[in-house]
Amino acid sequence: MATADGTDTGVAGQAVPGGTSAAAGPEDAAYDLVYVRARPWSDERPRTASLVQLDFEFLGESLPIAAARERRQTLDHHGVSVLIVPRRYRHPAVDPARAASLAEEEMAAARAANPALELGAPRLYGDHPMYFTFLAVSAPMERAGDTFPPGLLVTIDKFDGHVWTATELSDFLALVATRQSAG
Repeated sequence: MATADGTDTGVAGQAVPGGTSAAAGPEDAAYDLVYVRARPWSDERPRTASLVQLDFEFLGESLPIAAARERRQTLDHHGVSVLIVPRRYRHPAVDPARAASLAEEEMAAARAANPALELGAPRLYGDHPMYFTFLAVSAPMERAGDTFPPGLLVTIDKFDGHVWTATELSDFLALVATRQSAG
């Protein structure tokens, strides 16, 4: 939904800088490409479980999804790794500390619902241009050794702080996948 001046609005009418509303279909959003590069860890960024730090550089695009897929495919052919990300994530509103607090709230609810999980404190597990992923290790799962990671993962959106569901992630990955033409 947009205001009279064309500003996209999100949940409860909050302005969504450069983005779409929660109600708008993802095919209508503007997308950016994000260049991904690995480098050794530095102290200025929160450490994740990854062996290398990934840096994300938004290229400043504002493309429809089909054009973003085509541009990514062209860059891939030249050995350049990019992600397709809604442009609103250029300016995330949720920092790692706030995301950790939201993840802890989600883990507390999981602990209350299933105390047998024996979940530890969440720690930053992954960083993506659109979300942070936290892991709370479960002592019984770790002892059993039959699941990886041995605990509960919670993924917090960097733009609005909502918890990503498996369906939401799957739907987004299907959206940004390169579509093969028939024939």
